[in-house]
Amino acid sequence: MTPCFDRRYPRADLIAQLRDRSLFAMSGSYRLKASKISRSRINALMKLYDYPHPHDPERTIRGYDRAHAVRTARMCVAVADRLGHPQDRIQRYHVACLLHDLGRAGLDRQLFGTIWSWARHRGIPTRPREWRAIHPKTPYGRETEAFVSLYRRDLESSGVPMDAWAVEQIEMRLGYARRLARRLRTVRPRLKTLGVEWKPWMQQVMLYYYYPERLVKAKAWVKQLAEILVACEQFEAYSNRRRGQDYYARKKEKSA
Repeated sequence: MTPCFDRRYPRADLIAQLRDRSLFAMSGSYRLKASKISRSRINALMKLYDYPHPHDPERTIRGYDRAHAVRTARMCVAVADRLGHPQDRIQRYHVACLLHDLGRAGLDRQLFGTIWSWARHRGIPTRPREWRAIHPKTPYGRETEAFVSLYRRDLESSGVPMDAWAVEQIEMRLGYARRLARRLRTVRPRLKTLGVEWKPWMQQVMLYYYYPERLVKAKAWVKQLAEILVACEQFEAYSNRRRGQDYYARKKEKSA
């Protein structure tokens, strides 16, 4: 998810409310008693972010910021527990929050950053809803194809090789739902061996940041958990900005 503290996104103002209640301060020392996910299982889940390098089968692209996922999930679990969600639900929620960026597995920091910096500097939409607002004729879910069709030549002229790997980096933003679904299908057997019983609402929660329209008919508690994830994600991004670092670009994690 994009490191920006931006109130345009669904319920990002929840951050201020939660911060006022000192829940974020509390979450730093929270013992995760509600989720009961062991450190070894968390580490195993984080390995699901690893992705085979497309040009070198012997290389693996490590998840770009596992520490970010762990911090975000810790805050989410603390808030969900304080709000009274049942323990079995919080267990699954913890897993969903740990894997909330799974659709970005394989992110190529340099290529991803180059493409989306190029787009931002030209005022080109970088999120599905923003894209559809400006290009309403784009079929739902086909934003990646529309972007490539419009800007392939311009990107190539800017020195970006528009091969399948570059398109994957575009899909990580404009086609996030589709790419997340593919990654979940790939890792589902591994989740099963880890004892994770996957539920459809977990994927809904993970998609809310980019696709809030998908939760219009969801149960109130699902929407609340989705809003908490958005708020914690935004707070984490805000923390990164305060530290003067973009978590797509930094090479070493430091404590806040």
